[in-house]
Amino acid sequence: MNALAAYNVGATGRGIGVGVIDSGIDLQSQEFGTRVSSASQDVAGNSSIDDEGGHGTAVAFTLAGRRNGAGSHGVAFDATLIVLRADRPGTCATASKDDEDSGCKFGTDAITRGLDAARTAGAKVVNISLGGSEMPQSLKDAIGRATAAGLVVVIAAGNDGSANPDPFTNVA
Repeated sequence: MNALAAYNVGATGRGIGVGVIDSGIDLQSQEFGTRVSSASQDVAGNSSIDDEGGHGTAVAFTLAGRRNGAGSHGVAFDATLIVLRADRPGTCATASKDDEDSGCKFGTDAITRGLDAARTAGAKVVNISLGGSEMPQSLKDAIGRATAAGLVVVIAAGNDGSANPDPFTNVA
């Protein structure tokens, strides 16, 4: 990634909106300060963007955790987070360390709404660090709308070693 070279020329993420489609963020965390956009929203029917599972907070920190001279910081530590909570209500709260099938679940409709919300909120980058199976056409269409608008869409490769590493051959 060579972030140090970017920092050396002043690139810190300042002025850049970064969409995070995940399980929300910990609203009590000091890591994000005032850099959570008012365009942040729940897109799945939860009561807030407050993270119940922790995954969204970890992803948001990796992207934009504050730089305070202690410990680590996010790659774009001055970026503004557009948090788009997309987990199905109640699924993150039931996560169990003993059951790998438990925990946060995400529906295609919510992820699609998140992509569209990030685009209309002016995000420049959107991160989707979620696993899944087959890529539905509605999600491919939302990714196409986002990339056509100039957004960089970053999607996790997954944890399952899929036989087809490129489900987006026809997207942007």
